[in-house]
Amino acid sequence: MLMMISLGVVLYIVARALPRIEEVEKESSEASPTPRIVVYLEQADEKLLVILEKALRRIRVVLLKLDNTVSQKLRRFKQEGNPEGILGKENHKEED
Repeated sequence: MLMMISLGVVLYIVARALPRIEEVEKESSEASPTPRIVVYLEQADEKLLVILEKALRRIRVVLLKLDNTVSQKLRRFKQEGNPEGILGKENHKEED
């Protein structure tokens, strides 16, 4: 499974580099037509970027909710128990 994912990532990286390679080739020969596979890969790249952006936004929302929950729990622990925190005064550095 991991090998297939790795292979897919490598193919994706190579496919993203194809348009840059073709730009260099077009400078040397302007008459070469664009292959259909490159057009397909560009469309797939655009769709993948949209999906990746949505996934990252959702992950961000989940992390923000998790952060909010942890902050609320810490605040509640501080209010209910020891106001100095979980460690107490003995673990804090004393200033002379």
